[in-house]
Amino acid sequence: MEKYNKKKLLISFLPLVITFIIYYIAYFAAFFMTFITGGSTTAASDGLFVNEGFFNIIRFTILLIIFAVWYKYRFYDLYKKEENTIITKKKIVMILFSLIITGVLLQLFVSAVLSILMSHFPDFFKSYNEIINSLKGSKTSYLTIFSVIILAPIAEELTFRGVTFCYQIEAVGTKPAIIFQAIAFGLYHLNLVQGTYAFFTGLLLGAVCYRYKNLLPAIILHMAVNVSSFFIPASFYQGQKKCTAIIFLSGASLIFFIYYSCRSKAISIRPSK
Repeated sequence: MEKYNKKKLLISFLPLVITFIIYYIAYFAAFFMTFITGGSTTAASDGLFVNEGFFNIIRFTILLIIFAVWYKYRFYDLYKKEENTIITKKKIVMILFSLIITGVLLQLFVSAVLSILMSHFPDFFKSYNEIINSLKGSKTSYLTIFSVIILAPIAEELTFRGVTFCYQIEAVGTKPAIIFQAIAFGLYHLNLVQGTYAFFTGLLLGAVCYRYKNLLPAIILHMAVNVSSFFIPASFYQGQKKCTAIIFLSGASLIFFIYYSCRSKAISIRPSK
C-alpha cells in the first residue's frame, strides 16, 4: 500500500484557510473604502454596503501576491526534471484555441443545466441567484469585471493549481491530488451550487495543469470560463427546449475537445527562468 505524507496533505489545505482569512480582510477594507468614497454596489447579508469592485480587487490582488511568491520559491522547479518539448507556433495556437473553446463550452453546459434546475427549484437557488445578480447586475463596475475575468483566474490558479496542487502531488501522488485540489476549490466558493460545479471545473483545471506542466494553460481555460459567464447574456438560456439543445450540443463538443486533447501527446510548455 502506498504511503501518503499526511503532514504535507494537511499543509496543502492551508491555502484554503488563508483564502478565507483574506476574504474577511478584503471585505472590511472594501467596506471602509466604500464608506470613504460614498458609493456601493452590493448589499451584504449583514446589512453593510460594500463596493463589489473594491472587494474583488483587494481580495484577488492579495491572493495573487501571496501565492505567486509562495509558488515561485517553493514549487517553480517541481517539473524541472520533465523534458521540455520544443513546439511550433502552430501547435501553441491550436492549444490556445482548444483551451478557449473548452472554457466556453464548459460555461454553456453548466449555465444551461443550472437554468433548467433553477426553473424547477427556485427556492433552492435563491442565494446563488443573489450572488450571480450582484456580479452581473446593471451596476456592475469595470473593477468587478476586470477582477473576475483577469485577476481571479490568475490568483485562483496560483492558489489551487499552484501551491495547493503541488503540495498534494508530493503528499499523495498526481491522481488523488487532482481530486483533493478540486475539493478545496469547491469549498473555496462557500456556496453549495457554485461549489459543486467548481469541483468539476477544478478536476479539469487540475488535469490541464498537470498535462502541460504549467499554470498558464489552466489560467487561460479559467479566463475563458469567466469571460463567457460575463458576456453570454442570461436571455440566451431562456426556454427549456433551448437549454436542452445547448446541453447536448455543448456537452458533445466538450467531450470531443477533451478526448482530442487526451489523445495528443502531453507536452511541457513551462517557460525558462
